[in-house]
Amino acid sequence: MVVATDMLSGVVKTSLIIKRRKMFIDLIKMDLDSLKEEELFEPNVPLQSYDTLVGDMTLEHKRLFTLMTLTLKQCEEIKLKARFSGNEFQKSLYEEFSLLNSKYDLLSSMFWFELKLSYKDLINKPSIGVREGYKIVWNSSSPSPLDIFKGMFE
Repeated sequence: MVVATDMLSGVVKTSLIIKRRKMFIDLIKMDLDSLKEEELFEPNVPLQSYDTLVGDMTLEHKRLFTLMTLTLKQCEEIKLKARFSGNEFQKSLYEEFSLLNSKYDLLSSMFWFELKLSYKDLINKPSIGVREGYKIVWNSSSPSPLDIFKGMFE
């Protein structure tokens, strides 16, 4: 009976985790869908002479980039507030920062992963970037992920 209860408890916990993740992903989708074209952030780094142009960001890429940038901005604003506040307020700000920073990490991973899915040539490129005019680029300023992976076995 205890084993069955433990198994049921594990199933319930797993179900709650899945529902929470789905809810979080749904919230991100709503945030992305709510962004209007005039609200989109354009990358502010100019095209460099050593960049290899790959293509242009799609509307979906632009929205994801914007949401990622807005989330990073929120993280930076919380850090600034915490710097000039008392200890108790810092604790609550840290909790808020921690959640937002995790959201930023997820959005950042999603953004770079989406670019690699859209442009398969980027998968093994050493450094990927976005530039003014919503341009997607790569350059060889650092070792490729494949070279780093191979180096782990040498």
